[in-house]
Amino acid sequence: MTAAVSLRSSCSLSFKAEYTIRHSADIPGGAKTDSDIAMEIGRVCGKNTNAAEDIKTLLTKQNCQEGMKAYLVTFEDNALPALAAEVGDGGQYLNVLRRKFDADAANWVWNLDTAQQKIRETILDYQIIADSNKVVDKTTAFEKTVAEWCDK
Repeated sequence: MTAAVSLRSSCSLSFKAEYTIRHSADIPGGAKTDSDIAMEIGRVCGKNTNAAEDIKTLLTKQNCQEGMKAYLVTFEDNALPALAAEVGDGGQYLNVLRRKFDADAANWVWNLDTAQQKIRETILDYQIIADSNKVVDKTTAFEKTVAEWCDK
């Protein structure tokens, strides 16, 4: 089984790279290391001299936000966006999630389990907000919800 990743741009960019990482079952002798994968990505980018500029054009803040929104819709059946809408946070859930990834967790981007854990933590915060809003004064932020409980 392989997973192919294609980088494409609707802006007619010249760069189109297809990179395949084989699962450990397909690789004789076991899985590739992070270093092996990084070296292969480097070789692919070396063959595509416009890659850096094209990726810079593709990886804008807006595109990353849209990508995260699309991923969160599929993650645990749209739990986070739905809870955020329920509490009326005005789309701030993306910023709340971003703050969960501090400098110490900078390599979360390489670790799916860590990223999913941070998303689940944010879902839990929003579940607490939504349920608390039924009992205490309505808030849209976890810290304010805790303060409402302390004042009760």
